[in-house]
Amino acid sequence: MTNQSGDNVAAGNRAQSADAVRISWALGTAYDFFASLFMIHNAESTGLRRAWAAGVRNRVSVRHRELLQQIIPMVTVPVEWIGHLGDNPDGQTVLTALRSLPDHEVLPALLDRELVESTVISRVMAQESFSQSEIDLILKEESLCTLMPSDPRVATAMLELFANPAGSGALVKTALAEYYERFFKEEELRIANYLSDALEQARGKAKRGATVDLVEELSGGLRLEHAAEATGLLLIPSFWVGPLVLFEKLPDGTWVILFSARPRDVSLIPGDPVPDALTRSLQAVSDQTRLRILKLLSQSPRTQIEIARELRLRPPTITHHLKILRLANLVRLTESTECEKRYDVRGVRLRELSDDLLAFVGID
Repeated sequence: MTNQSGDNVAAGNRAQSADAVRISWALGTAYDFFASLFMIHNAESTGLRRAWAAGVRNRVSVRHRELLQQIIPMVTVPVEWIGHLGDNPDGQTVLTALRSLPDHEVLPALLDRELVESTVISRVMAQESFSQSEIDLILKEESLCTLMPSDPRVATAMLELFANPAGSGALVKTALAEYYERFFKEEELRIANYLSDALEQARGKAKRGATVDLVEELSGGLRLEHAAEATGLLLIPSFWVGPLVLFEKLPDGTWVILFSARPRDVSLIPGDPVPDALTRSLQAVSDQTRLRILKLLSQSPRTQIEIARELRLRPPTITHHLKILRLANLVRLTESTECEKRYDVRGVRLRELSDDLLAFVGID
């Protein structure tokens, strides 16, 4: 991850947008090493074909598979740690760096900051044991946000991991090494050129417009009106992160965004003849309720509550449909400086969908 002194690869490639936010860039398949793990372990919520994702997970031995299923939600993509690995880090760079770490330092290096800073988890790692008291506390620690365990069984399994930091760290090393050999070693050869191309295209776009517009285009419709308030912006192309956008704020105020580097006509699944972006978009517009939402939003931007009221549907139903439309990049989500969220149609994506369908079936 870049720092304010700018003494690494990302800081070597800077651009200034029209609103003078300092923009830095990072490149490397190391980010996709972890992004692919995240997507494969969250297939249902990310739109990845579940049977294929399960097949990739099953390439890894049972012991390693169970560990990865437990820790990947707590790791996501450790962008800050990867940023210290040098120029253009790849999967082997990650494994080499992990081998150089003492086993007990592996979890603190990779985990989300909320976990590392947790008082309960820090205490469990230090004393290498826990009691019912720690289980009760971790179930109530709201600072963990989405990482907070859902029930005592999950909490116990989590704390068992942290109560043996050296043993867990050693197992993480071998699990990631096996995943690399069984899947990612070949995969990173496929995706490397796409990352380089996406980086160059994004750098060109950064020279022509404001930060808010740049983030919206790279994210496929996420408009953060307060982006110009960031201390800096670190942009990282990722083949595997799409259709999602991974976002993180660093302690120095820098915003980190992993944006999709995958072209619309290229499938996420190796060898799949039908681009997943096309399938996802067609599925999104094949539902009557979602078509009604698109028609409503084409008139003017609306909040989720306003959509529910006008269509006379429950807010959870609207949440479900908006998520599908966002994954297809068919709606724009604008977060204002007052934290209000409004949705409207991305006409550019609707026109692209028509072009993509004609191109796929071979009609000029």
